[in-house]
Amino acid sequence: MSQSSQDSSVPEVYPRPPNHELTANCPNCGGFLKQEFLLCKGTTNIMNMGRWYQRCTVCFHAKYHSHARLPEAAIPEYARAKEARKQSAKETGSRIPCGADDCRYTSTNQPKFANANCDRDPPLCSTHCYALGGCQTAHKIRATPSAAKPQAVHVSPAPPSVSQPPSSTQGVRPLYSPQPHTFPPVHSITQPLVVSAAGPSSKQAPALRKFGRALKEGYGYKNRTAQAARVKEQANAISKLLDEHLSKVSIVFWFKDACPESPIRIEVQPNPPGKCVLQDVRYFMRLINQYSISDVAFYNVNCPDPHWVVQDVGFAIDVKPPQQLLVRNVDLREDQCPGLREKMALITEGAEISRQLQPRGHPRKKARTSSPQFIRVFTQGPRAPGSTEPPSTDPDSDFLPIHERHVCDVHDGLLEIIQSKLSVEKAYRTAFPDLSYTSTVPRYLTIFKKAHELSLVPRFVGYGKSERGTWKALKEAIGQAQEIQSNSEVVFLQVITPQLQACKENSAENHEEPATSKFYMVKQPVAIGEHRAIYSLWNFDFTPSNLVIKKLQLPQSWTLEDCPVEYAVTLDVQRILLCERYARQFADKIQAQGIIDACDFQFMKTKLAYAVPDLSDKNKHCYLWAGVAQEEASGVRFSTLKASTGGQRSQHLRDWSTDAADTLDAFAHYVYQASLGTTSIRNFQGFIAQEADTKLLIFDCDIHRDIDRTGCPEERYFIRNEGPHGLDHFMHDHRTCNDICRALGLAAL
Repeated sequence: MSQSSQDSSVPEVYPRPPNHELTANCPNCGGFLKQEFLLCKGTTNIMNMGRWYQRCTVCFHAKYHSHARLPEAAIPEYARAKEARKQSAKETGSRIPCGADDCRYTSTNQPKFANANCDRDPPLCSTHCYALGGCQTAHKIRATPSAAKPQAVHVSPAPPSVSQPPSSTQGVRPLYSPQPHTFPPVHSITQPLVVSAAGPSSKQAPALRKFGRALKEGYGYKNRTAQAARVKEQANAISKLLDEHLSKVSIVFWFKDACPESPIRIEVQPNPPGKCVLQDVRYFMRLINQYSISDVAFYNVNCPDPHWVVQDVGFAIDVKPPQQLLVRNVDLREDQCPGLREKMALITEGAEISRQLQPRGHPRKKARTSSPQFIRVFTQGPRAPGSTEPPSTDPDSDFLPIHERHVCDVHDGLLEIIQSKLSVEKAYRTAFPDLSYTSTVPRYLTIFKKAHELSLVPRFVGYGKSERGTWKALKEAIGQAQEIQSNSEVVFLQVITPQLQACKENSAENHEEPATSKFYMVKQPVAIGEHRAIYSLWNFDFTPSNLVIKKLQLPQSWTLEDCPVEYAVTLDVQRILLCERYARQFADKIQAQGIIDACDFQFMKTKLAYAVPDLSDKNKHCYLWAGVAQEEASGVRFSTLKASTGGQRSQHLRDWSTDAADTLDAFAHYVYQASLGTTSIRNFQGFIAQEADTKLLIFDCDIHRDIDRTGCPEERYFIRNEGPHGLDHFMHDHRTCNDICRALGLAAL
């Protein structure tokens, strides 16, 4: 067998291009190209041999450097022969046999075929090619430091067979033509195979005549165990397919930009079945984001009175037969949605039929016997002691467990039971004469009592869940409210929106009397800074208020005679409002100049919060403390200084985005120039917003003012105001302007 390895060198069309001509993006998918030039070997298309290309790391598309190609005469002979074999096998529909002598499968004794991309002549299968050290294309061997050089396979030809004449051509597999009462030719290996440690080991086995059971369908049907397992597996597969088909949900969506003749229909497979979360439907969320749809409503048919419910897309919706979910944009009316009312009537009728077919009760235990006197019927009330009347089996009984009713529907009756002096059972029969008393009533009555004491029931009016889901959510809300109560204290706050003024006249007395609201404020601060502590607020109904309270911690050297605590809080708000005014002016300049490299940012909304002792206290100005109320933000916390802020490690802004850091540097330069050198803003702190219109939300910064030139002596009580010394610090840090400063035309410092 002649096995000559091909030359690994490939002729080049032109020398390798320099690295500065490398391309970054793939023209096919837009992905990243591998930053190196590769030489094409013509494995897929022989006409591309010798061309330099880059491989895409996403779609594996080849981007060639030039359109130059090798002349057909310059293509090596071995490559053209290999391409001819591949084309011939493709046209005839056959495969190329392995070039080794009598290469067969050990199990079936059938001839093996070669890999069409093998570089050897003739091509070999993987077993024989690896035994000879592999090739450059199809059977590559990964080089390792400990790998030994491959040794040749020494195979001696066998003596000629009686039924097969000897072949005069070496390296070509003899034809297999057995005669009656003869075996196929078998070549024996006189020496063992010696294979490189880097390649997989293989071993030629002699041809054997094997006998066994017939390979036909249904063999061994008398084996009852195997037959039963096969039937069970088939039944499970059919049942799974049927369940998947029945659990599919069809979402019909109407919105303004949809086709006026028909809505958008989306088929989804919810997991778990019967619970559909719109946020998990990718195509639905793509439509929401593409057309900027704010709120959606779905048609709830899981109640006696079907109605539209405005629901957040993150909550699970119970979907029952006929497995259709009608969703529309809240800005659309029913008459503006084509075909909506017909579908509403159709699924309402289908849901009513499905509700009637569902069993009313769930048996707790199986009956011991099929005799009628032992059948447990749960569709009736309790029987009188000693009654010999057989239990009723009427399926249209009025029994409905209390947890199958919406908590708001039974609110008045449960409240009457709580306020009654009778026993729970008697009060229940009085409040709900059409319902039967069960052992679950006291448990659900306890849940309602806790929810009523915490004022949680009004939150579930129009709640977009099933009756059972409403009770479950109510129980979870009770646990959350009790946890908030244990870690919080009750405060009564007056939150006002101040105006930007630079004098001491801006105090709480000059504002209109604001409304007082009740909040739960956490006892432990969520963040602590040098001169402040941040506390979270919860609404009275235990929902997030999206507000935080910043209490100032004034230094010991603070002169309360000149600046009391209440006025220090007002000045702190004025400091943020002053920064907001400069930020709006800076944004107008950026938009007018058309600078696209600048990053959007804004200051958080800041208000004044005054705590009063109690709602019943008539003296509204008897303040316990004054604080700064700011909107709560989420995201990654950042700082323009490489230091820990507020006891929490903040990300350095320049490490996250150079454009964002340059934007704030240019903003500080703009403030210095717009104020004629009397104001500088430094040390920004905020959040990198993840789900907001702006990328940066700033909640605090240092502002330095030269009060001798501004004429506002009260500004010396700005926290961390260093006056002219702080201005000198800014000029020292901003010695070099960036591109945004130069685009705005700011003068160099």
